[in-house]
Amino acid sequence: MDYHRWADCPPRASMGRADAVYGSFDHLILLLGRIADFASKDRVRKLRKMALQGGQWIPAPGMNIPRPPGAGSGPPPSAGAGAPQGPPTGPPPQAPPTFFGMAPPPRSNVQMPSSYNPIHNETPAQNTESHEVVDLQTATAAALVEYGKIRAALTAYAAALNVPAFQPLDADLQTPIPTPFGPAIFYRSYDIGCLWSIYNMCEIIAIRSHPHMHPAAHAAAGLAAKDTAFYAEQIGRIAAGIVPGPANEPLNPTLGSSLCESCMPTFFAAIQYQRPDQRQFTVMRIYGIALRTGWGSAELIGKGIETSWVKAGEMGRGPPYQRVEQPRHSDDPRLNHSWELRTDPNTKPEEMDDNDRRLVTVKANARLNWAIGVIGMEDDVGK
Repeated sequence: MDYHRWADCPPRASMGRADAVYGSFDHLILLLGRIADFASKDRVRKLRKMALQGGQWIPAPGMNIPRPPGAGSGPPPSAGAGAPQGPPTGPPPQAPPTFFGMAPPPRSNVQMPSSYNPIHNETPAQNTESHEVVDLQTATAAALVEYGKIRAALTAYAAALNVPAFQPLDADLQTPIPTPFGPAIFYRSYDIGCLWSIYNMCEIIAIRSHPHMHPAAHAAAGLAAKDTAFYAEQIGRIAAGIVPGPANEPLNPTLGSSLCESCMPTFFAAIQYQRPDQRQFTVMRIYGIALRTGWGSAELIGKGIETSWVKAGEMGRGPPYQRVEQPRHSDDPRLNHSWELRTDPNTKPEEMDDNDRRLVTVKANARLNWAIGVIGMEDDVGK
């Protein structure tokens, strides 16, 4: 369903009501959908910008991100990427040089032979390249305005929940529990903890979706890691406050649903974790949720987190990571890692092999651009 139709089903209650937490959750889901819709549509503009920059992503002026090798020099960075920014004040991005084949590039002092003069008063072709740059600047300015409104909406949402019922419990009501992210955060109910965990996930996704960020989601996650570090650690602390409880006791449905709900924010936060203790704590908690609740998707999320760490280490974008050893009793190739192997168990599929589609199900009317916005790699940009 297109996002403009989401408002046809309005929230069930206003924000900040402790007796109707589902109302605040409804507002948050609408805001999350707005961020996802913006990111998926803005990806087209980002790809156009990369095409004008010779097929590579170059940080915009003012972004506190080193320029990639070969991107040339520019003004020193000064501002974080996560903060709303106005239209770029520096020179417009330069288009790649035009290729003239075997002919030499045109010069101002070279006269065209008379035999090549236009006939019948034909109008020479217009330079569409400059129009493309102007249109892109206009689209970028519009994207920055819309992004600023999203940031304002996030701020307004947090302000609406600035009431005692939605604030963490004090130490006199809950014994502090240390975690690799800091003391665990506890709320008066599990659903409020999940609410704040998803809010922090919204902040992370919004920062990674900044109009000046890389169009590939995994690349943007690494580039924005400094700006999203606080929210990622908050998610770790909140998740630690939703305690699974003893395995020999019956599972309360409210607790079970909250444990499952906490897995997705953990996924968005965990892919940028670098410290071994934070990684170990996170995956063991996720696998513990899978065992406690029987929710198989939790184990898939844990495997996905570990895969992102392994791939990041192989590409030199993080420390090396060794997967947690678990019995490979499952027939699911996503759990036993058989998807990484061909028929020969000693060989892995090539990274760019588009013919290996054993786990791909194609649906013609699926909105794949939304999925690419979540799990897109740099290789997806050129496809």
